[in-house]
Amino acid sequence: MFNLFMTVLIVLGAVFGGGATTVAAAQAAQPNETLYPVKTWSEDVRLAWENDPQEKLGLLLQFADRRTEEMQSLFVADSSIPEPVMTRFENQQQQALNLAAGMPDDLTLPALERIRNQARQQE
Repeated sequence: MFNLFMTVLIVLGAVFGGGATTVAAAQAAQPNETLYPVKTWSEDVRLAWENDPQEKLGLLLQFADRRTEEMQSLFVADSSIPEPVMTRFENQQQQALNLAAGMPDDLTLPALERIRNQARQQE
């Protein structure tokens, strides 16, 4: 009985531990790499679980920065930028603007300023 319990525990640890390792490894993936969908999926999950509007805005801006870096890397490597990467970047920018517009009045202006400053840096 003990051996069965230990086997189940080891298998569960490998499955869930391996998944977390894969997600962590995917964070450095580029759009032309196999783990890139895992990276974007993990971003979607983080956004879905975030309830604080300011924190969610921060995540959206962070992810948009990642898209900018990815596009820049592809450009430097003389590779074409996949359409889904551009679309994801645009969607993240639009989500950030929509989120800022829906914030209470005292938070809207600082949020929009934050978005504007990031857009200037990305330029």
